[in-house]
Parts: sequence; structure tokens; C-alpha cells
Amino acid sequence: MAIEFKEPEYQHSQFGTTTIILADNNNENNVDYYTCSTRSLQKGIIRRKELLTHRWEGTRPEEWYPVITFIESESGLKMGFKSTVNCRVLDSEGNIDTEEQDNIIATEKTRYLEEIGFTEE
Repeated sequence: MAIEFKEPEYQHSQFGTTTIILADNNNENNVDYYTCSTRSLQKGIIRRKELLTHRWEGTRPEEWYPVITFIESESGLKMGFKSTVNCRVLDSEGNIDTEEQDNIIATEKTRYLEEIGFTEE
């Protein structure tokens, strides 16, 4: 059965963020809490509904552009960037090939670090 989302509920904070409560109309146990900046509410809701649909239906999206994080060695700051390369790799049975995905992510991180001239801790 396809997911039918209830109208999102919003809990605004004084810090410019909003927590969005998304619930599946067909299954009251499928509830998700998602916090994002108030400026990007609609974009966040669309993206979150897509992710939840895959999670709740047990399917895998064909493409995956993860946020890759690392610690910059000189400043010690945790930094991150959204991959521009599709990092989703499925095996012949449709399961996630985590080893190959990790290789793609490592290559993408190395490329990004070289591009911006940072070193990783």
C-alpha cells in the first residue's frame, strides 16, 4: 500500500528552526520528526517524504548523494559537503553494497579535500 502522509504538523522554535512531524495516514506507528531551518520548510518536507517512503516501504532509491563529513586537521572543525557523485551501489539482489559505496565516498572525499586544499585528521 502506498504511503499517504497526513498534513505535516509544525513546531517552531525561537532559533529559526522548525520541527516537522510527518505521519503515515495508513499506519500510526510510522511517524518521523525532522528539524530544519524555517527558510527551507517546503524543500525539506518534499525530501523527507521521499526518504521516508523508501524507508517505510523497504525500498532503496536508485540514487544517493550523501552529505560527507570530516574533521579538518588544522582547525579541528567538523566540516561536510553534499556529494556531487551518485554513491548508491546495489548488488545483483538489490541490496546495498556497502563496501563499494564506502569506496566511492572515500574517493569523493579525497577529491573534495584536494580541490579545497584541506587535510584530514
